[in-house]
Amino acid sequence: MIEPHRYWPHKEALVRSVIGPLQDVLEIGSGANGYGRRAKHRNYVGVDVDRRVRPDVVASATHLPFRDGVFDWVVALDTVEHVGDIHRCLSEVGRVLRSRGSMLITTPNFLGLGIYDSLADPTHVHRFSWWSLERVLRMNGFETAAKLRLMLHVFLPKSDRSPSFLKYLQQSICIVSRRVF
Repeated sequence: MIEPHRYWPHKEALVRSVIGPLQDVLEIGSGANGYGRRAKHRNYVGVDVDRRVRPDVVASATHLPFRDGVFDWVVALDTVEHVGDIHRCLSEVGRVLRSRGSMLITTPNFLGLGIYDSLADPTHVHRFSWWSLERVLRMNGFETAAKLRLMLHVFLPKSDRSPSFLKYLQQSICIVSRRVF
């Protein structure tokens, strides 16, 4: 189990392990201290709707103020469950990504050990399972490139020899998806 004070460094390490340093990265729902900024990408922009957290750009995930095709990656860590119009959000993500650009997305797993996270937070508009998130991504022009195992709060063992079905029980869903259009 990762202690609460280690949660943010773990997510930062996740971003760093998935996305190379010579990438242009947009983080949606970045808050004050985006993971991408600390991961030292070539160009990083953090977007959040809450101006009090002082992101790089104050904007909604459904109306991104960027030109088409300017980012290699979009990072959305524990963000999409809060977005009212998920289809509009993913349309905007697809628009700002370069051809074959990718997205790293995490969200609580409603059908796994993240059910409490999904139900306890009244700001969650959506409750995703692995399958429902992949379906929404496919509907919006993304293909799943990888499903990553994360054990952020759970007591289940994580190793290369752990049965692969355990990832479907983990607290957080973590998918790397690619733009296909």
